[in-house]
Amino acid sequence: MKKSVKKIWLNALRSGEYNQGEGRLRRGSGSEAQYCCLGVLCDLYRKSAVGKKKRAKWNDVGFVPKRQSSSVMPERFYLPKEVIEWAGLTSKNPRTENEKDLAFLNDSMRKNFKEIADEIEMKV
Repeated sequence: MKKSVKKIWLNALRSGEYNQGEGRLRRGSGSEAQYCCLGVLCDLYRKSAVGKKKRAKWNDVGFVPKRQSSSVMPERFYLPKEVIEWAGLTSKNPRTENEKDLAFLNDSMRKNFKEIADEIEMKV
């Protein structure tokens, strides 16, 4: 993973700026939106220079990583290819060293964002 992206992701997860949710990258909108840890990374991509250039956005269905056209399906559950490449990851649902994927830590184990950030910092 790119060190610069990892740093902003860890800071965002620890900031308290994002409400944690489960089951989807994002549920709701505005100040009531809830994000999975992977959804936070998508939102950071959207706010990045690359994401702005590609006009990445959230819609009612999920995350659209580039200018929407009929061939672009919103992603609801995992990282889209564009976010994976931007972040320097190799998977749509990265795993920690103990083979737990991040969606599992967020949704099934119900680890909070600070705990997930610690896992990412040490093992992703």
